Amino acid sequence: MPGDLKQFQRVLEAVRRSQMTSDSAPFLLAREELLASEEPLDPALAPLGERPPVDALRQMARTLEKDMAEAAWACINVAMLLEPENAAVHKQRGLLAMSMLRPAAANASFGRAARGGDAQAALLATYCRLVFPATTFAPIQFPTRPAPDAGEPTAVVRDLGEVRHALQVFATRLQWLRDRMLSMKAKPTASWMVPDMGHMLPEGPLELEAGQRLDRVKPLGTQHQARAEWTTFTWLCWLVGLDDVALPDILEPREEVSTCVDWAAFALWRARDQQQTAGKAAAEEGMPALAWRGEDVGQLPRQLASVVTSDAAAMHAAATWLSDSAVPSPFPTTR
Repeated sequence: MPGDLKQFQRVLEAVRRSQMTSDSAPFLLAREELLASEEPLDPALAPLGERPPVDALRQMARTLEKDMAEAAWACINVAMLLEPENAAVHKQRGLLAMSMLRPAAANASFGRAARGGDAQAALLATYCRLVFPATTFAPIQFPTRPAPDAGEPTAVVRDLGEVRHALQVFATRLQWLRDRMLSMKAKPTASWMVPDMGHMLPEGPLELEAGQRLDRVKPLGTQHQARAEWTTFTWLCWLVGLDDVALPDILEPREEVSTCVDWAAFALWRARDQQQTAGKAAAEEGMPALAWRGEDVGQLPRQLASVVTSDAAAMHAAATWLSDSAVPSPFPTTR
């Protein structure tokens, strides 16, 4: 990991020159310990007592990850090099990798920790799979079925112009998210990456209204937002009769619109119940199980159920906007 060692040396040099402005006690403590044990850095050559303390490296990584992610990555990689069997280091590295849009590295770290018997690491691996699904045409992943409490039949109430405009707003938002992820050094060919939306925007991105812009989405929330947008976008395409992402020339609504509205409402309720009560209400009412991206929602911890809630809310937004003129917008809440 020579590159990380070189980056780590640059981190220490920057600290020495006081280019990192932080007066937090943990940061200052980490800086003091790191500078005291700076030489030599190569653990293959260094006596154990002269290596940078791993706890200080982990604290330094936490301090740097928001504004200097690559420097934080260098710190945590050096910590992993020093203590390759430390599960806490691997879990921290995995979470940092997720925030840097590196799910393959995250899965590798969680897997390394899980092999040592760390139960939390296995849950984090599941979390990573839920957060970074492949950007396939979403409806094929979720075959709907009648909900336990099906309502009255519903019909599409939006006209062709409204649908085309909504899809182009989605495409503009998705292109913005893609550009941000590329700026974060995400691979353009990654399976979970938002595809280029140029074919949806022949005259270029739309000028978005204030409530449609995504400027307030935090960098660490970029992938969460992209996943929700893509889910809603593809469901909207499918519900108006398309089999792929495109601008429709005519509307041919699916017969399953009513089923989709009811099923989306059930999925959202079931996910929220798991998130808020760990499934207590569903158990009391005898509700059926819900599978989401291969995971039994009833077995997910509350924190992981929040990912399903976000996806289900996005799907519900598309279905209800199409079928209810009182719903003002099909767009997911920004994160």
